[in-house]
Amino acid sequence: MFPNVTLRSLGVSILAIFVFGMSAAVGATPRPLLYDGALLSPSGTKLTGTWDVSVSLFDDMEGGNELYSEAFESFSVVGGTVSFVLGSNDPASLAAAFAQNNVWLEFHINGETLLPRQWVVSVPYTNIAGNSERLGGVDASEYLEPPDVGLMAYSNEYGDLDGTPTLADLILDTDADATFLNTSGDIVVGDLELQGGVVSATNTSEGNAGEDVLVVAAQTTGTAQLPVPGFTVDPTGTLASGLVNYWPMDTPGGTVVPSVGTGTFTSFSTTSVAGILGNGRNFTGGVGSYLIVNPWNSAPSTAVTISLWMKSSDTVNAGSLFSYAKQVDNDLLLYNTQDLALYVTGQAAASAITLSDGLWHHVVATWRSSDGAGRFYVDGQLIWTTTLAVGASLGNGGSLVLGQDQDSIGGGFSGPQSYIGVLDELAIWSRVLSDQEIAALWDNGQGSFYRTTGSFGAAISLKLTDPSGTTVDGARLLAQLGENAGETFVGMETRTAGAALKRTLRFSADGGLTLKGNLTVSGAPDFAENVFVSDADIRPGHVVALAPVANSVSAAKINGPYDGFVVQKASLMTGDEQTSWVGVVGMNSGAVLYAPTTAVTDGERTASDQRSVVLVGRVLVQLDPEGPPIHAGDPVGLSTTSGLAKRYGGTGPVFAQALESWECIGRTGNCPRTILVMVYPGFGQPNCAADNKKAELNDRLHRVAANLSRLEETLKRFNDIDSFD
Repeated sequence: MFPNVTLRSLGVSILAIFVFGMSAAVGATPRPLLYDGALLSPSGTKLTGTWDVSVSLFDDMEGGNELYSEAFESFSVVGGTVSFVLGSNDPASLAAAFAQNNVWLEFHINGETLLPRQWVVSVPYTNIAGNSERLGGVDASEYLEPPDVGLMAYSNEYGDLDGTPTLADLILDTDADATFLNTSGDIVVGDLELQGGVVSATNTSEGNAGEDVLVVAAQTTGTAQLPVPGFTVDPTGTLASGLVNYWPMDTPGGTVVPSVGTGTFTSFSTTSVAGILGNGRNFTGGVGSYLIVNPWNSAPSTAVTISLWMKSSDTVNAGSLFSYAKQVDNDLLLYNTQDLALYVTGQAAASAITLSDGLWHHVVATWRSSDGAGRFYVDGQLIWTTTLAVGASLGNGGSLVLGQDQDSIGGGFSGPQSYIGVLDELAIWSRVLSDQEIAALWDNGQGSFYRTTGSFGAAISLKLTDPSGTTVDGARLLAQLGENAGETFVGMETRTAGAALKRTLRFSADGGLTLKGNLTVSGAPDFAENVFVSDADIRPGHVVALAPVANSVSAAKINGPYDGFVVQKASLMTGDEQTSWVGVVGMNSGAVLYAPTTAVTDGERTASDQRSVVLVGRVLVQLDPEGPPIHAGDPVGLSTTSGLAKRYGGTGPVFAQALESWECIGRTGNCPRTILVMVYPGFGQPNCAADNKKAELNDRLHRVAANLSRLEETLKRFNDIDSFD
């Protein structure tokens, strides 16, 4: 902080007393320069009016070169108070000026120069910052570059941290392979090369999504489940278990290939049409329209679940949906859309369920050998149960047919038993699915399905050795690839001794952050929200109120439901503003809501035409220097001067509680500009009704005291003149 200085103009008509200080905001240099002070006449009267103010920086106390200048035209001064920020519009030029060893400030008011120039000196403790250009005396060029550190980590080797390592000794082109995820979800391998100390990975396989990209990948064991379009719900995460075959029915032409398992259907007089998800297969009826796999070598033995989607308007034919035959007749048959029936190794049971209404229906049939339990689910709900073929088993390697009833293996079709309509999303499990899993497949009529891949994510494990000598994962940073923003995320898993890894952080692709635990912020003790402001003069500590949107912000800025209001400086000058106050403008709040969408990339928490208004917490508020004294615990309200606060006097809202005392009347020198207050939603009116007459008398008393203080100062000045004579 610079000392108070007295500056006299060439015309000796103005006396200006300024306090200069650097802004306390935390951020990247350069910081703007804040000026606070009083503008007085030679007799000591505080001046009020509009002035043209300009500031220049020179490299010498007299003469020299002008390093920087900034003008503030038509600058409004009320009650002698002067406060403005130098360098807000051109911080780079201000920083260049302060690159000089010595800098002097010169002020110009209404075209008059105030002399002498003031030498800009350092504040306490900042001299030590000169060492920041050489960390511990070591030049920045002598430290490792980020690529060096990354390559050492990749090679699992250690380098000389006091200097740049020899990269050729750390990683060679034969040390590792680069893995790539192609557009089909497969993992392929490329080559690593070491050239000029930089590792490059070249994608050598066709059909990949990217080139020259190095991917750290963790391949899962066995079959991994990967969500694809249409999949939204799997509460238990078990639907991939026991899935022996899945045909999406999406492939056109004469064959229908499976996404899971083996066994490609050959098509006879079926066509690819729109299905419930993607494409489906349309069956025209008669003995010539069907799909067949022969032999089918994935048939379940003692437990089975059949899931499919169907749409049919046929009320004449029996409509055979699914037929599997290993012996002369059907081993397993799902048929008759007029009276849905289940047939297992010679035993049949009908349900009286009718599905020929021309609408899409999700149909699931389950059977278990141990107790003969058979069930039908329609559109996610259990509709019918039965008992049949207890102890039976299904043979493997038979003929699987869709759209016909087999009276012999792979044949014996009958037109009245054929299916007319569309089938889609056929899946078969070698177990009985639960009610919850079947509801997930139905997915409220949207449908769900799966594909598999060798790998769907990557993870970096932090391994530790416990006291017994066992190496465990102390923590793990992982990434998962999904088809939408909600399924793609980066997460953190942590553990305590004796416990398993648990997900503690999830950062999704749409920017959502979820924590399991408490969020602790060590910054400023307030919680704020960004709002639009009516003018750029609104600064930290100002009290703001609602402003008419049409007068303060263009329609182009109203981008959503949260942009429908603007704030301006609040005061008690008009009745409207007395009840429309919003809050106090904060500075570098601990938490800021409604930050700009570009904040992630440019780091700006608040846009230039916005300010962060404190919702709750401790904040510095600017005070009216003519206001009455304040004691810690007093309610704080609005002043008649726009944007400033004072102790509550019975009029307008109460928006805060003072946390420290303040008094300006009778004080020598400049009064403190701000005090610390507590803002929270409970404020609005004081705890008890104010005595308006008493408050008015107190205000008059303080004005009398202020006038008396000025008279005493004037009398002292005359006494000093008499003594000099």
